[in-house]
Amino acid sequence: AGINFSLAAFNLLPGFPLDGGRLLRAVVWRFSGDYLWASRLASAMGQFAAFGLIAAGLLGGLPGWGGDALSGLWFAMVGLFLYSAAVDGYRMARLHADLQDRTVRDFMIATVAALASDLTVEATRAYGTLWNTRVPAAVLHDGRLVGLVGAEQLRSVPWDQEGQTSLASIMVPVSETACVSPDTPVLLALERFGEAGLGVLPVVENGEVVGMLTLDTVLRQLRSRPHGPAGASPR
Repeated sequence: AGINFSLAAFNLLPGFPLDGGRLLRAVVWRFSGDYLWASRLASAMGQFAAFGLIAAGLLGGLPGWGGDALSGLWFAMVGLFLYSAAVDGYRMARLHADLQDRTVRDFMIATVAALASDLTVEATRAYGTLWNTRVPAAVLHDGRLVGLVGAEQLRSVPWDQEGQTSLASIMVPVSETACVSPDTPVLLALERFGEAGLGVLPVVENGEVVGMLTLDTVLRQLRSRPHGPAGASPR
């Protein structure tokens, strides 16, 4: 019972990502209306609690402080974990704030090759860049998107079979659920990456492929743009 009480009390410390930290963030967010600032405060409190645990662990493991090295190491490891989680929690909150009003249109690659499914691998050599880019081409059948094909799939075909191998036989099939529209919120699109199991999402508008969205593109643009001021809550 004593151990359970100690764990419950520890979890209520006002530092993210502990329950107490989440409660602190919710209260500050409620009264300030600023989700990012509330997250920063909760993260800072979590880091402060983490440093306290690390210090307690290091001191407790020293001779003459009434502890032992194993217990001290355990406290220090918990502190390191809490610190890492607090920092990551704020990073995720900032990412959420940066993306909350952005759509796929802001990040998609608009220039995309669209190839017929019965086209041979040999014929794609006319599209030289397709063999040397990370952005795949859309594979169409009767004007409908059925898959993606990129350099990895093309290079998997032996050179003496390129003339007999169609794109339909090597493409990565794509279902409609893996597609997004230019107006899809980019936060929703990021969730689709995991659901679809693909490194790229086709962007479809009015039945036509108008671009591709890659996770690398989103992250690269976020790194290159300055962060604006702390904003309102995510929707």
